[in-house]
Amino acid sequence: MPPGHCFKGFPTCFSHLAPRRMLNALIRGDLSADVLSATGSHVKHALRVRVVPYAEDVVACWLMVTTTYLRT
Repeated sequence: MPPGHCFKGFPTCFSHLAPRRMLNALIRGDLSADVLSATGSHVKHALRVRVVPYAEDVVACWLMVTTTYLRT
């Protein structure tokens, strides 16, 4: 983290692989909306995804959504 910057992030898990459904859930969520709508100087967003397959077509799709920005 650069000096003077703030970090926000959160993990979430989905039991499906439908990107549109995931995005809609992220937009509706209070915590995710706070991270996704961060504004200011030097804002950078990041997304990390890990899919863990299980038997019988069951999945755990983990998303880590983050942002960093310059504190004002």
